[in-house]
Amino acid sequence: MVTNSKQIVPGILLLVATAALIIWLMPNEKKAIRKQFACLSELARKNEDENLFVTLSKAKLLSELMTDPCELKGNIQPLDGTYSRQEAATAFAAIRAQFDAIALELTDLSIEFPEKGSAAVTLTARFKATGSRDSVSEVRELNCTLVKQDGKWLFNTCQTVDVFQK
Repeated sequence: MVTNSKQIVPGILLLVATAALIIWLMPNEKKAIRKQFACLSELARKNEDENLFVTLSKAKLLSELMTDPCELKGNIQPLDGTYSRQEAATAFAAIRAQFDAIALELTDLSIEFPEKGSAAVTLTARFKATGSRDSVSEVRELNCTLVKQDGKWLFNTCQTVDVFQK
């Protein structure tokens, strides 16, 4: 009887460790959404030596992260409005062309699932861009809605949150 208990405890520990490893390695919805935001940030980045072909290519890939149509609202000038994917790609390319370098850092993601196939994400966006005429450095809180289409999480709406100052 003693031998059985000595075998059962390690067996249970191995089973629990295996289950934990499987759960940790399995992609979950929050990981997939975080990956989309990381992709958005990477595609928004622009280096000073970026050529027009890369700019247009990144704008096209950025638009593929969006639903068709997608809505950007709340003081995101000049992007305030509803766009088809093609219109979004054109708008992104125009904004990228205004600057020599762009960095977009997306942090503090809070992800909720109000209904199946829909995600509500609140985050902090830090946008820095430098150009020959202008430099921009802004921090904004955003509310984004993503929907799952064909197995991918796509950005459906993005809205700035008004933060009150003293």
